[in-house]
Amino acid sequence: EFHVIKINMCSDILGFLVWISFMLNSMTAGDMVDTELKTPQLIRKYGYPAESHQVMTEDGYILTMHRIPDSPNSPAGTNKSVVFLQHGILATSSDWIVLGPNNSLAYILADEGYDVWMGNSRGNTYSRKHKTMSSSNDLFWNFSFHEFGVYDLAAEIDYVLNVTNQDALYFAADSLGNTDFFVLVCQRPEYNSKIKVMAAEAPFMLAQLLNFLGFRVLAPFERPMITLAQTLCSNSLTKFICEFLIQSFSGAFDNLFLSTIFCEYIYCFSHLDYLPTIISHFSGGISIKVLMHIIQNMKAGKFQSYDYGRNNPQKYNQIGLSPPEYNLSAITLPVALYYGENDRLVIPQEVYKLNGSLGNSILMHRIPRKTFSHFGFLYGIHVKPYVNDRIIELFK
Repeated sequence: EFHVIKINMCSDILGFLVWISFMLNSMTAGDMVDTELKTPQLIRKYGYPAESHQVMTEDGYILTMHRIPDSPNSPAGTNKSVVFLQHGILATSSDWIVLGPNNSLAYILADEGYDVWMGNSRGNTYSRKHKTMSSSNDLFWNFSFHEFGVYDLAAEIDYVLNVTNQDALYFAADSLGNTDFFVLVCQRPEYNSKIKVMAAEAPFMLAQLLNFLGFRVLAPFERPMITLAQTLCSNSLTKFICEFLIQSFSGAFDNLFLSTIFCEYIYCFSHLDYLPTIISHFSGGISIKVLMHIIQNMKAGKFQSYDYGRNNPQKYNQIGLSPPEYNLSAITLPVALYYGENDRLVIPQEVYKLNGSLGNSILMHRIPRKTFSHFGFLYGIHVKPYVNDRIIELFK
């Protein structure tokens, strides 16, 4: 079946931590309010206005987008420039706001006077509705990242442009969100004219993820993640474990084995206080078919459509058995690439290849810290000066 998955390079470790979280639940003090708040509630908590908008895709999925139309730190106004932010794998719109003002990109953009919209792909926490199907139906989960691009992003971008009465918008994505966007423009090149410039953070293409992690299918992990955040990371007896994991995930250790064994899943956080919120919001859910598509691309060494095997000729109306490749040269809008030297999910060599394949790559920027890893683009202690401020400069 196509159901929700979780990453498992350290399934035993993660399972052990979850077990500990349940065991220590009764010992936990304090009310970890932010772990229970949804994206709009978190935004409003910091004094920013928040809106939720729903749009239906061509194939019937109902997606929820979140918007920060104004900021308490910038003049209110109409006809603002619009920015659209797209999350990565297993994530949601909360990626762009969990570190709070002065750190997370959505708030910084709003403070700079932008009208900020955040997407949510089908199947994640905020987009599990369909016109005719329930999310408990396996057919609901029959999608790959191809559908994220050609259907979800297309519907969301068109909706945003219509509501804001704009002809084009700025676009930024993290990890697999870049893949979704590239698929959209490769398949529907008319979207080149709808994007002013794109900022691609850790562009996830021919993923090295499968060389580094493993995947397993399992049930939604939402409640255990919240429990883990509320217990393990706040209890005085176990907080040292969180601190150790943070350092391990960050690549801060010179010992390559240590930084690898813990997956470099999260870069060093700017404040430990944010860790429970980040963990509780992380597992947004995804279809196993997305992962199968990633595996296929990795094995083939190509950025190509989903491989249906012997059904490819019928599926793609072609003679050959191989699935068609996405033509990256069709992306003629300006694209800026940002990558980390210590990113073990998106290695620099793949970013170099992507840079040479795009039709209009205007920048390939290496984050100037050797320890900067994949999740540093969202949660890192240096995310503001090294990533978010750079994107503000690009959009200006």
